[in-house]
Amino acid sequence: MVFILLAGLIAIGLVHCAPEREAEDPATGQRVRSSVSDSAAFYLRRGRLYMKEQVYTRAIEQLSQAVRHDPESAEAQSMLGLAYALRLKPGKALPHIEKAIAIDPGNGIYHMHLGKTYMLLTDYDNAKSAYTRAIEL
Repeated sequence: MVFILLAGLIAIGLVHCAPEREAEDPATGQRVRSSVSDSAAFYLRRGRLYMKEQVYTRAIEQLSQAVRHDPESAEAQSMLGLAYALRLKPGKALPHIEKAIAIDPGNGIYHMHLGKTYMLLTDYDNAKSAYTRAIEL
């Protein structure tokens, strides 16, 4: 509860992040020590938990935070894109997955996510290309 309040205050700029803090992760109930540098990893971990539970709206919230903290995280970008795709919002998914591929073009999983997104957009030629690239990798 305290973490949620603190996160809200940080988001609106009323409180600055301390270099290190300890809070309870609502997704797991475990105590988590995090610093500014690993905040993206913290949100990415929570986003993965929500993805596993198929709670995509909450996953999008957490993964969006991960991307805000580290926009160059290919994994966070790809997972956020996949969450949007699974919520049937491929238009929102595409830029995140494309960014993930731009950051890490050799990751076949990101190309699979791209193929799925193109399928949802009924762009079958690009879907086929993305799936073919995923298989090649």
